[in-house]
Amino acid sequence: MAQQPEFHKVHHNLDTRRQDGIRRRGYLYLSICLIPLILLGSIYLASWVSRAGNPPLRLPIEVSGVKAIDPHNLHIGPAEAGGWPFFALLARTLSRAPNPAGQMGAFSLPLPPSPSNFGRNIPVGHDPTTAPQNEPFIAINPTNPNNLLIGANDYREGDARPGYYVSRDAGQSWQDGLLPGFPPASLLAGGDPVVAYDHSGTAYYAAINFSRSLCNAGGISLSRSADGGSTWDSPAWVVSNTTTTFQDKVWLAADAHESSGGKGQIYLTWVEYQYAGDCNGSILRTTVKFAGSEDKGKSFENSRSLSGAESAYPQATAMTVGPDGEIYVIWAAQNPTSGGSRLVLARSTNGGVSFLPNEIIREINPLPSTLPGSSFRVNSFPALASDPVSGTLYLVWADYAQGDSDIMLLRSPDHGDTWEGPVRVNDDPNGNGKDQFFPAIAVGPDQQVHISWYDRRDDPANYLYGVYATQLDPANLTPSRNGRVSSLLSDPSYQFAGTFIGDYSGIAASSSGVFPAWTDVRPTGYNDLNQDIYTALPVRDYETVISPLTATISLQPGRQETQTLWLQNVGLLTETYTIRIAPFRTIELLELPGHASTPITMGLQTPQNASEGSHISQTVTILPASEGSQLLTASILGVAAFGPPGWVVNRADTTLSPFDPLTGARFAAIQGAFAPSDITLTRDGQRGYVSNRKDGGIWVLDTLRHAYVDQLPTPNNRVAAQLLLSVDESNLYMVLPGYGVGSVHLATGSTTSVPLPGAWSIAQQAGSGYLWVSAGAAAEIHLVDMTGERRVQSRQVGISSLMGIAATLDGRFVYGVSGNGILVEVDQRSLEVRQIPGNLPSGYSLALRPGSDEIYVTSGPTGNIVGIFNRQGQIDTIQVGAGPKFVVFSQDGTWAYTSNSIENSVTKILAPSRTVYNTIEVDRGPHGLAIPSRARIYLPWSGR
Repeated sequence: MAQQPEFHKVHHNLDTRRQDGIRRRGYLYLSICLIPLILLGSIYLASWVSRAGNPPLRLPIEVSGVKAIDPHNLHIGPAEAGGWPFFALLARTLSRAPNPAGQMGAFSLPLPPSPSNFGRNIPVGHDPTTAPQNEPFIAINPTNPNNLLIGANDYREGDARPGYYVSRDAGQSWQDGLLPGFPPASLLAGGDPVVAYDHSGTAYYAAINFSRSLCNAGGISLSRSADGGSTWDSPAWVVSNTTTTFQDKVWLAADAHESSGGKGQIYLTWVEYQYAGDCNGSILRTTVKFAGSEDKGKSFENSRSLSGAESAYPQATAMTVGPDGEIYVIWAAQNPTSGGSRLVLARSTNGGVSFLPNEIIREINPLPSTLPGSSFRVNSFPALASDPVSGTLYLVWADYAQGDSDIMLLRSPDHGDTWEGPVRVNDDPNGNGKDQFFPAIAVGPDQQVHISWYDRRDDPANYLYGVYATQLDPANLTPSRNGRVSSLLSDPSYQFAGTFIGDYSGIAASSSGVFPAWTDVRPTGYNDLNQDIYTALPVRDYETVISPLTATISLQPGRQETQTLWLQNVGLLTETYTIRIAPFRTIELLELPGHASTPITMGLQTPQNASEGSHISQTVTILPASEGSQLLTASILGVAAFGPPGWVVNRADTTLSPFDPLTGARFAAIQGAFAPSDITLTRDGQRGYVSNRKDGGIWVLDTLRHAYVDQLPTPNNRVAAQLLLSVDESNLYMVLPGYGVGSVHLATGSTTSVPLPGAWSIAQQAGSGYLWVSAGAAAEIHLVDMTGERRVQSRQVGISSLMGIAATLDGRFVYGVSGNGILVEVDQRSLEVRQIPGNLPSGYSLALRPGSDEIYVTSGPTGNIVGIFNRQGQIDTIQVGAGPKFVVFSQDGTWAYTSNSIENSVTKILAPSRTVYNTIEVDRGPHGLAIPSRARIYLPWSGR
């Protein structure tokens, strides 16, 4: 078989039914790529923290746009359905691949005024889980331009399903759901979503469907909605898979032109893979297929093959319909002679009854399968659009001719006979090593051409991506200056182990505005760091944009910092603004003429009497003077520290010791009239819960103010041994220990309680209301349904004095350690108990290192080591201070911390190298330990 082009992402190479050798090599290559990234990131972090002089502590602050940011595969087809087998589980977790060196979890970078009229970013879904959504396609109803429809891969039920998102107010609000009529996700999944409206406003949704185990299951389906996308008919099967063929990468178009003779017709194009033998064999050929429907998709006729001898291994079809009903189908293919890559066009002037001979548009330079420094797959799939008035064609793709990825544009004014260009769309410096990819293109009724794409120019490390856009006037072939659409950058390393963020993005244009759609991974404060679908609202004539930027405020007492805030008036009126900076009441007047961009310089100063950990709040209020203008308010909130502190509870002297988890700096301890035992923090690190072993109750801690603000009761004033805050932070669980009378309670909003003999330690099964509980002296591990107040499973583990417990993210395995150092593993599916070999003199607690298979086990109050295990056995030990009790990890797995009860210290460990980094002195009797999920604070400016 001839070598396939690099962009030819034959999705079958990630199938679980492919040969074992291919899969093993894929895992090996991924491991070889990721290990150096982890080590480089750790080395950089260590060198950064250890720099001499300790510069002033700073808080990066994200400034939003017009409005505030809300705080609150495994089949024979494409990997958007899950990729490797374990992705179906990872999709429901906050799993994250390591960032390149120096990323440090940053999500926001400076953004200058944008010429593209995009404002507030809007999440279109309301999925309450942490499941991902990706690979969006967007369409606008021609009979109602306020009616928008997005299709995307949606994993809320565990596997990829066709998700729909519909708006009736031009993107201000959205309804979402999964297309009805599909079998359970365990049997059939869906992907490659594409949506369209016909001239009457009927909505259509096409997707590929497939089985995990059956070669001949699934195919291509089409769903219809008569109400603009709110409700959907059961899907109709257009074409089915067989044991030797698989249907992939479907595209949908509707002839919605009033002047067209084919008005109302629906067209589908896709790629068919043919195998030698069955779908476990090699690919013999791929063919571009086409079919049309004259009855609103109830039946399809004129099914034909489009690709010919000019195309080897064609893939990635796209299609558009011109104003006279002409049909254009574009695809990427291998040059059968040279082995290079090319773009090929097929066109029909009679509604798909016949097609003219295929035309080779041009040879291209395809992107590598993954961009340097990244793990997610990319491609050079073309995108095509036509002018609804003149019929001019516009074609974009991602090209690698300059050693990085650029967006290229071609234009044909004569229905594809000749092509002008190519023109480089992205306007960053040529050959600067920054990548642009996944372009989308649309032409509005005003004949303006709009292009959007993913762009990494704003990240010095060329890793995080934003969404950029530009506009092209039909009078010339020169794009306007690029502008960033997304108010925050996205981190592709979250979910799918960083290997998948979709294969394309979307954009649509109408009289209601231009709406890009993209896969976004931003820290929202709720369901953090999972893939969601976003769009951006167009800026109206009366609006003024505060362009996002990263404001850095020095927090040393008395130190002054000057920042520049960009205002862009995209309206038509000249307006006067009053800028107030509180608490210093600096007032300036600024006249902002229509369509102007003006910088405002603000002087920000920390009060001389600011103490470490104190609040510092400065508010900038921008008041438009002209009547009818809207109020914009921006606030900065910071603390005089690097970020939320880490905390260790000291049982011997009833204090809590805060410390900076990055620098190790110690803050003053706070006193409480109780004997604290354990502590847990919210993800943002701004609130903590502390158990009271003296007289019961759970104290609520405001970590930024270093003060207790509330107390939660415990049943009968019993003492709580361990606390656990659920992943979604909606529930707080506590263990009330006792020999034979222990129990687990829900402390927030309910008195839910499950009695368990000798309950001692708890761990949450990811994404559920289930807990794993160790039963201490009873030598049992229990799986508990807290919502149903019952034990689901109980398992004897054969060791007494069961202390710490921890569960894997997917809930498959739970680990427990006994007081005499025995480590056991319980398989939830089989309930098999297995002892993991090792030589640990005693045991107290354990933690699973994020992003690895390592298990850290403390040797407890009688030891001085942390044992490092994997599933096969003990692999190392680390000498820490005397009496290590608890061990916790930073979110990225870079750092481990142990509380050493005898030495009165916290030991910080650089986990990749398993070496002690430094020791933090604390007060007497350190016990429970917690650090915030994020190393730094990222707070939004509040909007209007």
